[in-house]
Amino acid sequence: TPSFKGGVFRKFYQETGSDLSGNAGIFRSGSGWNDGKYYALINNIPAGTIIKVSFSSTGKSIYAKVLGQLPEMKDSQGLSLRISDAAAAELGVANTRFFVDVHF
Repeated sequence: TPSFKGGVFRKFYQETGSDLSGNAGIFRSGSGWNDGKYYALINNIPAGTIIKVSFSSTGKSIYAKVLGQLPEMKDSQGLSLRISDAAAAELGVANTRFFVDVHF
């Protein structure tokens, strides 16, 4: 898989000084594998916002566009956000749940 060095949304990222940390999960998406477009589902951040997701275990970060809220389902319990599978692959994530820092 090609490396997109954080993804194509990187150039649209604007730091506002807000951040949070928490457990993340993964959702399947056709995007990102060939185009570097990474997406996230997260509560309390408006859709369309570009967030920076950092994974300290590998020292890597990706930039993802927020699609909307986390779905209310059992799989989302205990999660702060979900990122697309291609984004997780670029971060070097090995588990289905992992701890990240989010900046926006």
